[in-house]
Amino acid sequence: MFHLQHLQLSERRDESLRIEKGTAMCRFQYRLRPECGNLSVRRETCHLIWQTTQAKQILASLLEVKDIKRGKNSKDFEKWPDESQRHSPSKCFVLSYTTEFKYKTLSLAALSEPECQDWLVGIQFLVQEAREASHNTRLERLLRTDFYTLQNQNFKVGVREVRQLIARLHHKEREPRLRQLMQAADPNLRGDLINFDQFCDLVKLFIWEEQRQILEHCHDLSKYYKKQGHCSLQQFQNFLVEQQNQDPLTAAQIIRDAVDDRERDLAQPYLQPDEFLQYLFSRENQIFQRNEPQDMTRPLSHYFIASSHNTYLVGKQIGDESSVEAYARALRQGCRCIELDTWPEKDGKIYIYHGYAFTTKILLSDVLKCIRDNAFFSSPYPVILSIEDHCTLPHQREMARLLREVFGSDLVTEPLVPGETLAPSPQDLRRKILLKHRKLPDGGHENGAVAASPPSDDLGLHDAVRRGLLYRRHPVCPAQWLQHYFVLSSTRLYYSHACDDSDDEQDNNCASEAQADKSPELRHENEVWFHGRSNVTRDAAEELLKKHRSLGDGTFLVRKSENFVGDYTLSFWFRGQCHHCRIHSNQGADSTRYFLKENELFDTLYDLVQHYKINPIKPVHSQNIVTTLTSSVPQPDSHERMPWFHRNVNRRAAELCLHRLCRDGVFLVRPSTKRAGQFAITFRVCEEIRHCRVQREEGGSFSLGSSVFESLTELVRHYGRHSLFRNTKLRYPVPASVLQSVLRMDPMECAEPRESDYISNIRVKALKEYSARKDDELTFVKHAIIDNVNQVYDEWWKGDYGGRIQAFFPASHVVVLPPDAPHESVDQHLLGTLQQGSIELLGASSSLVHTASSGPVQAVIKIVSGLSVLEVGFESQAEATEWLQDIRSLATRDDPIDLHVRARERQQDVARQMSDLVVYFEAVIFNSDQAFTRGGVHNQVSSHSELKIERFMSTNPQKLLQFHKVGFSRVYPKNTRVDSSNFLPMPMWCHGVQLVALNYQTGDKGMQLNHGMFLQNDNCGYVLRPDCHFDDKYNPADPSTLRGVAPYDITIRVLGARHLTRSRRGIITPIVEVEVIGCEYETNTRFTTVNNVSNGLCPSWNEVFQFRVMNPSLALLRFVVYEEEVFSEQMQIAQATFPITCLRTGYRSVPLKNNFSEDLELASLLVHYSFKSEAPPELSSSDAATH
Repeated sequence: MFHLQHLQLSERRDESLRIEKGTAMCRFQYRLRPECGNLSVRRETCHLIWQTTQAKQILASLLEVKDIKRGKNSKDFEKWPDESQRHSPSKCFVLSYTTEFKYKTLSLAALSEPECQDWLVGIQFLVQEAREASHNTRLERLLRTDFYTLQNQNFKVGVREVRQLIARLHHKEREPRLRQLMQAADPNLRGDLINFDQFCDLVKLFIWEEQRQILEHCHDLSKYYKKQGHCSLQQFQNFLVEQQNQDPLTAAQIIRDAVDDRERDLAQPYLQPDEFLQYLFSRENQIFQRNEPQDMTRPLSHYFIASSHNTYLVGKQIGDESSVEAYARALRQGCRCIELDTWPEKDGKIYIYHGYAFTTKILLSDVLKCIRDNAFFSSPYPVILSIEDHCTLPHQREMARLLREVFGSDLVTEPLVPGETLAPSPQDLRRKILLKHRKLPDGGHENGAVAASPPSDDLGLHDAVRRGLLYRRHPVCPAQWLQHYFVLSSTRLYYSHACDDSDDEQDNNCASEAQADKSPELRHENEVWFHGRSNVTRDAAEELLKKHRSLGDGTFLVRKSENFVGDYTLSFWFRGQCHHCRIHSNQGADSTRYFLKENELFDTLYDLVQHYKINPIKPVHSQNIVTTLTSSVPQPDSHERMPWFHRNVNRRAAELCLHRLCRDGVFLVRPSTKRAGQFAITFRVCEEIRHCRVQREEGGSFSLGSSVFESLTELVRHYGRHSLFRNTKLRYPVPASVLQSVLRMDPMECAEPRESDYISNIRVKALKEYSARKDDELTFVKHAIIDNVNQVYDEWWKGDYGGRIQAFFPASHVVVLPPDAPHESVDQHLLGTLQQGSIELLGASSSLVHTASSGPVQAVIKIVSGLSVLEVGFESQAEATEWLQDIRSLATRDDPIDLHVRARERQQDVARQMSDLVVYFEAVIFNSDQAFTRGGVHNQVSSHSELKIERFMSTNPQKLLQFHKVGFSRVYPKNTRVDSSNFLPMPMWCHGVQLVALNYQTGDKGMQLNHGMFLQNDNCGYVLRPDCHFDDKYNPADPSTLRGVAPYDITIRVLGARHLTRSRRGIITPIVEVEVIGCEYETNTRFTTVNNVSNGLCPSWNEVFQFRVMNPSLALLRFVVYEEEVFSEQMQIAQATFPITCLRTGYRSVPLKNNFSEDLELASLLVHYSFKSEAPPELSSSDAATH
């Protein structure tokens, strides 16, 4: 990752030691004022620690660090220009880190240039050291992080703390068995307290006891250790040769690395059975095999090229952030084709952003410099700039100047070989920049009106008549207005979910709880440990602490002082007793400060608590109390003060209320009518009312499915940010006043006519034809695809097909398509999954309604279309008038605007200076007749939406593949994927598409497959296409034409897993799915384990799956670990995807990754992988020569 070859090892160590001790810094943050403190590295846990006089906090893990650069290139420095000017750029640095796509930054200013240099070098050395650590070191690192939070003043923990630590590792164990294992781990143990080394031994023993059956089930392994009771060097060498097909000469070093016993004689190395099993799970035994580098001297068209769509975005396609750093992130991940959407602005500069979609803007000049600095960081092979140009001729000339200035001789401006008919190779173009852009025809003029883009079957935001951020009434509180993204097309008006609702990082489940923007002084009011609202007395606090004493020493709460106005009391549990410390408040002229001791002052109550979570409390009145604050005592029944909680509402009243509030995401919480002491969440989804039970556990926590929360309030807040069922969140709470008024309403009053606003991801395929028997039913033919399916009843479902919206059809006539099935019909929802609803315009009536609102809405348009009514709010009368004119015009047109014609009419001039820079990737409109007859052209590329390429794949698969021998295609996500989701790239690769452009910022299955595909060839961003793609007789749709390829008969035995994790509390019940993803003729490609075990630390299985893969060179093997949530919905925990031709046989570890294909520390599966390969069908001599 980092390049440190120019420094001596001793120099690197010196600098790492200095930063480990810590240095004084000034830290810049975007949302908070700069602050001074001390930055250090806790080496044993690989954490960056920031400490001020008020608090100490973990900032990031070294394993998350992606880059560190000298200077002030971050928004944090830009936000505070006055303070930033006091620090020289040579003393500043920016550290970038993430476990997702979007970078987070630490922006810091050192006191001197040498100290800054120490950090620049020292961090790189420590990151490299952390990544290369042995399995035992990594295990200790993982365990120390949690151990430090619970240890007492003697650096030990008791049985209760051990039980907590095991639960944090996602396993539940009873106390008597823990005591038994503690004694077994250390026979000399006296008492209940153990230190860290003893805890490590305990965890290893615990895992071994849970998984020793794995070795017992694998009879072919017992011969290597049973006879002697351990695995000797000779036996381990035999194992490597006989089972692993591996070089036996490495055996001694493997054993030395795996052994964690300094007293053992390593002159005669051996492994104990538990160490042998641990090695099998380790990264050193992983299944992925880095093959020899591929031939890089073939024409560019012979390679798959890692490609990004709208590279500048770090989130959704609407209203999200554009970032320069997104280019650095994609390039460092191996991406070789990146996209730039260029737009001119009034200030004369060129910006990159997503036009018409309210994304932020970034300067083209900044992006080009970022590309220059990162283009060849992870790969020396050429980078393609795919420019979507919306600039005028003068701006294009300026763009050409910038490109030449920034890239210099790296920019290819002339063909490498005059008169060539094939594109040059990646080797020929090492460290070169290529442009994909429109080009003037030979002898053409700048004003020759070159087509801006090919006509698309996939209409998007750029085809709209109007678009903007407007308002709709709050579904529960009509006096309030919520902002939505609106798009006016020629036939309908579309609108998204409320803008604030769709942000996963905000708490949107209740308007009265929208306190995220509170000032820092009030931050404690949102914390679980703050009981100030409840007026908890000393006696009540002691009762709560005794009730939660199982959480161990340091369990605490903060309450208002009973004796001192304005002060607070810290109540905590230590050594079987409750203790109370007064938190003094010192009110100054401008602020209030808080302290336990006069020499330790804090600006906020929150800072004080955070400080004592890391630093021990040493009360003045007692020298024997030394503990840190650990677990929070949840507020008793805090949910009863929430507007969404209704103690006296039964199931029927809840259903009646939500039936009359016609919006998905409306919800309330009530006591369960079936089980005393339990609760139920009633919410609306897919035009249905659903109920889910919330269990109240011993100790006062609340569980929903396998997830556990400290309080019911925390649970509701979580599902306000994350989907509860079918992508529906708890968005709109129903307060008591609304509940009572709705229940009193006449049913006809609340039956407001409306459009269905449910957008389903469920799609079905018709098994046979059906003719409607009633007006509200669908008529369809066999193999028809029905979208937006709502499973209303067991026998009758609703869906969209043939222009009908939400009509009934018999469920027995269809089969549900998997979520990753290719779409065979154009998606009618312009805003995709972000769309909330729409209204038909043709024949609609519309009027302007004036409003006296004190909020942002100053004018309202009311649209009536048949039985549907929609009110849209505007911030100004003038804006409303403009929209009204267009709506009325479209409503009365006899010939609605053909947006396809409008797309074909869009033309744009090309500046000569830009045209001259385009050498190998001239953007052209795809003419299928010409392309499939004459073949491709080596220096031209056509772009297609996923919908358009699917049609070519189904109608002309062989001709499409033949075209790609020389010609290039780029495929991008359809326009309705405004949530930045991805299609599955494998079908496109199977048909020879070289540039499959995906949203790198989205961690979904499509990007995970992309990561797996480009693991081969050293992740350089270029993968050589298989030989079958250059066989004239091969048809991607017909496996009988596959010649010279040996099928694989694969057997995979899933044995176990270790260190599975998730962010929420609760015990994981993992399920493992194994899938082969390849050509469409591959069958029986997905299997799952059936033996469910509630154990995320060390579960075991023994299940065998078999696959036959016809075309291994175009197949990926994918492992997914998930668990079933509420309503049996699956939540992915981890995954790993590999090319099948890059796998090692034998007993292998599968290192698991998160959704963004970032490593999950120590998380792994253990499998046995084997395959048999038949001799391939032979080619005739003439065919072989051609092939």
